[in-house]
Amino acid sequence: MRPPEREAGAAAVEFALVLPVLLVVVLGMIDTGLWLNQKITATNAARQGLRTYLLSEGAPAARAAAGREVINRLLERELPPGAVRFRPCAPVDGGTVSTAAVDFGYESEAAVGFIPGWDSMEIGGRAEAPCED
Repeated sequence: MRPPEREAGAAAVEFALVLPVLLVVVLGMIDTGLWLNQKITATNAARQGLRTYLLSEGAPAARAAAGREVINRLLERELPPGAVRFRPCAPVDGGTVSTAAVDFGYESEAAVGFIPGWDSMEIGGRAEAPCED
């Protein structure tokens, strides 16, 4: 049975109206998922870089270079030396517990990038760990 003449092509019009919204949602989900993956990777890289910094031997500059190398390798990118900041072991807020920390940030490009203003995002990693005396 065929639809009446006046309803011919209605499905095509409805599809044409829904398709742009559907594409925005799907491509936005892809970008968001990839950025979230980069954020998780950055956090894990910060943890591993701080662990390397704390367990390395030598001068603080050499330990920071070793930690920065681990972070760059895990992120699969070369961050400038000033972008990765290590804080050596120090008491926190005048307390008795000493901690060390690392933090860094970089600009990440969108995978799809079709939405104006959403073409890049600042991704950062931060880790803090207690120091053993």
